[in-house]
Parts: sequence; C-alpha cells; structure tokens
Amino acid sequence: MAEKSSTIGEVLTRVVARLIDQITDATTTTCYISMDPDRLDAGNPGAIIYVVTPAPSGSFNLGYQDGGGPNQVTTEWPIVVTVHNTYINDQVAHETEFLTNATTGLIPKATLVLKALVTHFLQDAADTPNEILAQPITVYDAAVQKVPSKRRGSMQFGFLAVFDWDLS
Repeated sequence: MAEKSSTIGEVLTRVVARLIDQITDATTTTCYISMDPDRLDAGNPGAIIYVVTPAPSGSFNLGYQDGGGPNQVTTEWPIVVTVHNTYINDQVAHETEFLTNATTGLIPKATLVLKALVTHFLQDAADTPNEILAQPITVYDAAVQKVPSKRRGSMQFGFLAVFDWDLS
C-alpha cells in the first residue's frame, strides 16, 4: 500500500513535476495538465510540448474496498502523457529527422518520458516526501499521430497509476 493517500489531482500534479525534473526541455510552460491531450498552450513552432491528461475513466477494485477504512479507496486510474513535436514537418524527406533527431526528434523525447515514469513511485511535495502510489507506474499503451493539416505529430502513452484515493 502507499504510505500516503492521494487524489487524482495530486497524482497528475506529481507526474508533471517528475517530467519537469527529469526532462531538460520540460518546463512549466511546455509541460502541463489539461483535459485535452491535444491542447497546445505553448504555441512556439519548434517546441516540444508534454501534455498530461487523466484518462476518461478509472476503476475501483471491489476487493480493495474493505480494510482501507472509510477515508480511502484503492483506485486504478490511467494517466495519458502526449508528447507533441511542433517542428514543422513539410517534406517527406524530413520525416526521419522529425522522428529520430537526437535533439528534437519525437522518438527520443518520448523515450525520456518513459525513462522518467516507468516503474517510478511518485512522491508528494512534502519536505520529507512520501510515496503516493500503491504500485510503481506502468505503461500499457502507446500511439503515434500525424496531424497533416498542422504538419506536426505526437506520441501518446497510457500509464497506470494505482493509488489510495483520499476521501477525508
């Protein structure tokens, strides 16, 4: 079990904090929470944007609802992280660079997200941090999307966060 109960809001906030801490170009301007995984607040062409979104639905395992007391319930909630590459990709020959360039490529940036989150226990922001997950984060899904009209693309990952939802 997690050492500390949490909420989906704290989990999302700590995912963003972890990405900003672990990825050099992830900042409060380029890494944020949104309900829309395709929302691009930092509209600078050439930016890499990291959007953290709660999946539309989570689940509550009935077997874990007894024993935790009246102030928490164990929750399994998918978190979606979308990495947008806003570099303009206007020629077929540029697609390899767009995807694989070591500095600006979509695949290397997405790999940094995986390295930052997979098997990591999120911690709260306390002076003496406490783990807020019942299990380490796992990745369960991935997708790549090309947006021809905007000449850009994105890679999206589904991560599973299992935590004790604080009901107090």
